[in-house]
Formats: sequence, C-alpha cells, structure tokens
Amino acid sequence: MIVKILSSAGTFAGVGYNEDKVEKGTAELLVAENFGMLQPVGGALGNADYTSYLQSWSKSESNAQRVRQPQFHAVLSCEGREKDASELVGIAAQYLQKMGYGENPHLIYFHSDTQNNHVHIVSTRVNREGRKIDDSFERTRSQKVLKEIMLQDMGTEIRAHVAKAMAYSFSTPAQFRLLLELEGVKVKETPTQLELVKYGTLISAVDKDTINKKISAYAAPDERIRQLRALLAKYRPGLSAGEFKAFLKGKFGVEIIYHQAKGQDTPYGYSVIDHAQKQVLKGSQLMKLSELLSPVSRSQQLGAAEAVVKKVSKSNSQIPFSAFKKELAALGFTVSKSGKVKRKGEKEAVLQVEPERMRALHYNERLRQANKYVITSETDIRILTHAFHLKPGSLKVDGPADRAPRRYTADRLNSMLANGHTLPAIFERNEWSLARSGGKYHLIDRRDREIYPMNKLTSQKLDFGGIPALNTDKAIAPESARRLEHRSAPVGGMLELIAELLLSNSQRENKQSERRKKRKRKR
Repeated sequence: MIVKILSSAGTFAGVGYNEDKVEKGTAELLVAENFGMLQPVGGALGNADYTSYLQSWSKSESNAQRVRQPQFHAVLSCEGREKDASELVGIAAQYLQKMGYGENPHLIYFHSDTQNNHVHIVSTRVNREGRKIDDSFERTRSQKVLKEIMLQDMGTEIRAHVAKAMAYSFSTPAQFRLLLELEGVKVKETPTQLELVKYGTLISAVDKDTINKKISAYAAPDERIRQLRALLAKYRPGLSAGEFKAFLKGKFGVEIIYHQAKGQDTPYGYSVIDHAQKQVLKGSQLMKLSELLSPVSRSQQLGAAEAVVKKVSKSNSQIPFSAFKKELAALGFTVSKSGKVKRKGEKEAVLQVEPERMRALHYNERLRQANKYVITSETDIRILTHAFHLKPGSLKVDGPADRAPRRYTADRLNSMLANGHTLPAIFERNEWSLARSGGKYHLIDRRDREIYPMNKLTSQKLDFGGIPALNTDKAIAPESARRLEHRSAPVGGMLELIAELLLSNSQRENKQSERRKKRKRKR
C-alpha cells in the first residue's frame, strides 16, 4: 500500500477530475460524507454540488482563518488487485480520521483504470471551527498513519507474502524461507509447520506438507538457466561483485543473495532469485562462487566496454544515449556527449565512439524524451519536433485530449494569478515552459508531460514578455541545427540550449552588422 498527497489548490478541481472519470465509467463515487443537508440520496448530486459546498465551507466569511489553497487531495493505492473497493474505502476512512479530516465533508472515489486498484480522497483543509487543519510534516505523518492502519491487518499482509512466495518456483524449503525473509518475515520451524513472525509477533503458519508438495513438482528451468549463465558471463568481467549484484537486479530483475556464516565476512554460497521469471536457483547452477567473487582486471573491464560500444555501432541500433551511458557506467566507465569513453579514475579516453553513432544515440534519446509526452494534436507534434530537433513524421498523435488534467492545470494557473503571483514565477514554480506555434502560445508542462493551448487555460490577457518562448514558426539556423544533433536532454534542457544558440546567433549577426556599418563609414 502507498499513499500520495497531491498538491494543494485554490479550487476543488479534484472533484471535477474524479467526476469526469465517473462519467467515463472508470471510477465510482463510494463515499460522500458530512455534506449536511446536501447529503446525497440516490446519487442525485454531482460535480457542481460537491464543489460549491466545499468552497462555501472553506471560504465562509465567518471562518476564523483564511486558507488560500483549501483542497486536500490524496491517493491510496494497493499493489495490483490486492484489495477491492470496500477494503480500500475502509482504509481511506481510517486514514481520514487519523489525519484529522474525518469530520470534514469528504469524497472517496474508487478507480480501477490502472494496473493498481486505488481510491482518490477529496476534502477541505478547513475544519468546523474555520481553521486550517495542521499540515506540518504532513507527508511524513501520512506515511506513518498508513503504516499504523496496515499493522492492524497483519494477517492479510502475511497471507499476501505467502501467496507471493508460492508464486515462485523453488526446489528446497530453504529457498521458500528466503523469499519470505526478503519480505521481513522471520520463519521458525516446528516438526510440522513453518511459523511466520513479523513485527515481533507470531501471526500465522504454513504446513510443511504444502511446501513439500510444491517442491516435489519442481522441474529445473534448463533454458532459463542457459540464458542466465550467458548473462553472467557477459557482464561479470566488467564489474566488481557489488556492482554486478546491483546491475543485475536493476536492469534484469535478477537478485543475488550471498549466504554467510555468522561472524564471517566471506560467503560460503549464494542463491539467485529471478524475479522476472519467478524462479529461485542455486548459485552453483549458474557460476562458481570463486569466479563470481574474483577481482576484475582492467583488460576484462575494457573488453566489456568494447562489447557495449560495438553493440551501439550497428546501423539499426535504437539505443538512446541515456541507456548507453547507464550500461557503460555499470561497467565502470563514463562517456561524454562527444563519445569519449573513459575508465572511472582515469584521465585519458580509452575508446571513441564514431560521430555518426553519437548523433544516432542523441537522436534516439531526444525521440525517447519526446515520446514521454501526451500527444493530442498536430500542434503538439510540431512543438515537440521543434523542441527536440526531430525528423518530420517521428511522432504520432496518441488520441483525444483528456479534459481533466487540463482543467486542473487551468485552476492552478488562475488560482496563482488571483493570488498575485507573477507569470514568470508561476511558470518556474510549476516547471512549465512556453511555446509559440502558428502565432498562438502553448504551455508545456514538463512535470506531467502535457501541452495545452494558453487560450484554453485562461481567458485573461497575459503578457508573456518575461518568459522565454520556443517559436516553432522560426527555423533553426543550420549551424545551430548541427550543434543540436550532438545533444540530448529533457525538454527543459533542450529549450535552454535552443535559446542559447538563438542568442549566440543573434549576437553573431549583430557583430556582423556592426562590421558592415564600419566598413561603409570608412568608405
């Protein structure tokens, strides 16, 4: 279970967001509490009713304290379908009470439109006395509160751990115990059972017969063992034992667990948990322990790095620069944007990637960054193509725009304008950038990776003079374009680079103009 408190807002846009989901059939309003005489009967109320009530409650003239951003919006999410709607609502109700919002008007919506079941909670930060509910260290308290609630249901938690472990293939009781121990469960053995202890409490037990029956059906995954042997043989030469362990788990979901006797530093063996294929294997099935722990020579490291460079040198490689850089880093090397590969701790480059390949790596990275955005129109494509210096036709429209996120952004913008914030400060605080396409301004939300026409966000006439804007109607000079081919970054970095190049070009043009004027005066 996880909980996330979303940003506060001056309006209750969270209600509109969730009601839109209800209309689409991807969410359901399950709780509407403390709405007084407005308390819904038979589901007759909607967005405007709830929003008006929350606004009047939060901004009443009789309130003892003025709260500029009264919306409280949080999300409680479980793993997969681990908990159903009623269980999540029960946890949400306890959460609201412990956080101090239980007596306030609040709404709880159940969503099942992602891989993880979750609920959205919308309430007000103003209590019955018209004062702001204490939000100091709110996110820290929020995590503690959720943990307290979950501790009340330890039996459910242990059953989930057992079910997760039983989903893996294992060949010994010790491997089953290892899976549980990784979840923080201590296992005590009796003649007939494995007793399960967590948080210092004996909570449940598993019959040994159940475990032995599963083990009796075990068959060694020969093909997967061959794949893992090849994986270990390929990457082990370039890494230390510790680096290799972290690399395997991070990149391939393969976890190495060393076994050590009490008081001993040197392992006597190891196990491999293949989370990707849900297998537990003995280390001896894959690589000798001595080979796994042996020191890495410089020549071995260099050979591993050369193999990575060779892989990206293929003409059809789709590998982005970030993945290339990460793979070399895991082997103990750094790579510059120009393609110089250095061994960590050494000054001289040991390898040089061809310029053509570096251009391809940077292009793939820019394309990867651009595809993170929600693309809803040809204008979005034009802006992203220009910002990331892509070839025409590289991007495609994902689908129609979702109004809810745009409405939330509009409320955020108008609320901050109403509270006296300057436009440049608003853009900086929210990680927004500005683009101009077809003579119209557009907001680029770098955090949520969305693009919105400014005239759809506010009816106010705004002065954009203090904000640098990407102008897609103006072509980038050939010299600047060549420089961009060797760069890649998220949109903020790309926009800064383009602005820098345009300024440089402008200064160069001004200097050339001054020289021409001087020559004319001399004549």
